Amino acid sequence: MIITQYGEAKAVIQDITEYGRIQEALALLKMVAQGQKDYEKGNTIPADKVFKELDEMISKDFTE
Repeated sequence: MIITQYGEAKAVIQDITEYGRIQEALALLKMVAQGQKDYEKGNTIPADKVFKELDEMISKDFTE
């Protein structure tokens, strides 16, 4: 619901579930934007290295 004053939008009322969905979507967009910045700056790790490190971490957890 949009509340107007003198024909101009001044406020919005929305249900809490929809508000939560919008907040989650905004958080995801921020993460995507940060990832894009990291990529453009060359702050990346090759996928094979990431998967190797994950495999090592998982193996370590199961052997302890």
